Amino acid sequence: MKKNKIIIIFSLLIFFIPILAKAEFVYPFKEISKSDCRFENFDTLSKDCKKDFPILHTADYKKLKDDYNYRRVYTVLWWATYDYGWDVWYGSHQWVDIATSEWTPIYAIWDWTVKIAWEMTGRWKAVVIEHQVNWRKIYSNYAHMSKIWVVSWQTVKAWDLIWKVGHTWNSYGNHLHFQIDLDTSTIHPYYPTKLTCSDPVWNEMTLVNKWYCRDDLLAKTVDPLAFLESNWAIVSATKTISQIKTDNIKQVEETKIAQKTILSRAEIQKMEVEQFLKNYKINFEINKLYTNLALWDSLKITINIKDRFWKAYNWTTPDYINVIKSNSNLTVFPEKILILENWQRDIVINWVKKWNSVIDIKIWSVSVKKFDFFIYWKTDVIYWNKAWIWWDKWVWLWDKTSSRVVIYKDNTRLISVPYSGKYILKSRNDNILFCLKQPKIEKEIDSVMATKCKPEDYKKSIIFDINNTFQWTFYFDYKVIWSNKSYVINVLNWKTNKILWEKKIEIYASKDLDKKYVYYEEIYKFLKAWIVENKTTNYFQPDKSLIQSDWLIFINNILNYLLSAEESKSNKDSWKITKLKLALYSLQNEKSSRSTNLTRKQFFDLVYKYLILNKKDLEIIKYLDLTSDYRAKVWNIFNQNNTWKDKFWAKYFQPDKEITRWEAVYMLSLIK
Repeated sequence: MKKNKIIIIFSLLIFFIPILAKAEFVYPFKEISKSDCRFENFDTLSKDCKKDFPILHTADYKKLKDDYNYRRVYTVLWWATYDYGWDVWYGSHQWVDIATSEWTPIYAIWDWTVKIAWEMTGRWKAVVIEHQVNWRKIYSNYAHMSKIWVVSWQTVKAWDLIWKVGHTWNSYGNHLHFQIDLDTSTIHPYYPTKLTCSDPVWNEMTLVNKWYCRDDLLAKTVDPLAFLESNWAIVSATKTISQIKTDNIKQVEETKIAQKTILSRAEIQKMEVEQFLKNYKINFEINKLYTNLALWDSLKITINIKDRFWKAYNWTTPDYINVIKSNSNLTVFPEKILILENWQRDIVINWVKKWNSVIDIKIWSVSVKKFDFFIYWKTDVIYWNKAWIWWDKWVWLWDKTSSRVVIYKDNTRLISVPYSGKYILKSRNDNILFCLKQPKIEKEIDSVMATKCKPEDYKKSIIFDINNTFQWTFYFDYKVIWSNKSYVINVLNWKTNKILWEKKIEIYASKDLDKKYVYYEEIYKFLKAWIVENKTTNYFQPDKSLIQSDWLIFINNILNYLLSAEESKSNKDSWKITKLKLALYSLQNEKSSRSTNLTRKQFFDLVYKYLILNKKDLEIIKYLDLTSDYRAKVWNIFNQNNTWKDKFWAKYFQPDKEITRWEAVYMLSLIK
């Protein structure tokens, strides 16, 4: 009998020791993601993207209310609104929201028993732990989790890893919903109901933002951060519920922050989105070459996101990606996207009504992409009646310029709509030449526009139709061939000759193209053949020396010019074509400087190396300042009738004199 009493007493001691013991509550996180990284899976983050969990004390609420880094972690405080987050005493938020990456580990704040571990309506994956300290029951609540690894009635201890952060159900981005309930509530996690609150509670957002049910909330919850920083002292067993309620009111009054002095949640969210867009690029791909389709056809837009290192993004976005349509001419599914699955998400567009529509894709209030649509019957015959010419304000005489014509029906771009008719591109006074460019796919546009047209490809006018346009655009190069006060490009309807658009172009002709200079004819000839480019004002002034980087361009252009001319012949010289291609290949290995000028001898050596294909070295012109071997090489270019046009030309080559751009072009023009 005595032995049985000892066993019973021992058992009671074991049961009550945790109740009598001093609680050492811990915080629910050890480590969280840095704010810029918190949109990705915590398990995939590098050390640089993680940080120790920053403790926020209630005394710091006012001091840190404008600290963006804290506001991005502690997004909504206890007794605040959703709209402002930190405006304590202006709402009835009964918990704290802590933002971090999905799958960030969450830990039990102290020992005892798991009461709930399942999906709950309104909070979905939630866990409630019952703690007993000094004869009082306290409930810690955790909601919106992605994973739960505990079960009801399981015993846990402080720092036990039992779940991970998520955004399940009606949550707004990845975060932990952390709440402390008193034993005065029979519902955990506590939330006001019509049975406990006489205010018109219709939904949780309204309840919080309109400050409903505050008396009920004050009696059944406490500030979770105040609870942790005081190590549960604010709910001491010696305090009555009335005292706790009084202390709650004192707590919120001491930390009171007016809405007028703080950024709203909307403003914080906008900053969050802007920061996200700095670190990530949102890409949109459509499954067709265009966004205009026949009625009842459909189209798919695929969204994917890449970070600064082009790593695929595969998680939640900081806010919904909203697909906003301008009218009911089409349907969109889905209209809201929060999660990217397998690194992408598809939006399906279906056409319902004929004519125009626009889709604006936004994150929060920030527009990231717009798509224009033109919906038509398959039997429609569409003639476009408007054009827009992209152009440079300044164009150099004889220089090549790229441009494009964008076509419209009224104010709608005909994005690859099967339009009818023929159209003409020309200049008013036939003083501009045009060359057609035809990219086949979008990735090809830049490379096609960078290629040079052959001289024979330039025409005074181009007649084009749908087969010459890519998507809604007609691409072309143009160059001005002679000076005139009026330079106007026209786009006309080929049948009616009606002008659909015209653009005046300002032409800039360098002063150095004056005919009074001795090398004018050679410069003009090479500009016309597009072997040299009229880059800037006074580029070909007589005293402008040739720098090393320019000789590379000069020789590369003349090799391409000679190769193009040879390949266009009916009786092609295969040996010459091979030599020219080898010279171009070898030229790629040449290094050049933008600050070093060339002498006449240095430039001649380069010309002799790359452009004299059939060398015949004979000493004919006896320049007094050249050795006999050089005199023999020079004869391949100069002869008795064609040599330098300066006062020393009869007897001197002047090999160490810096060669001018005019003289360089002159030397190139004499190649046999």
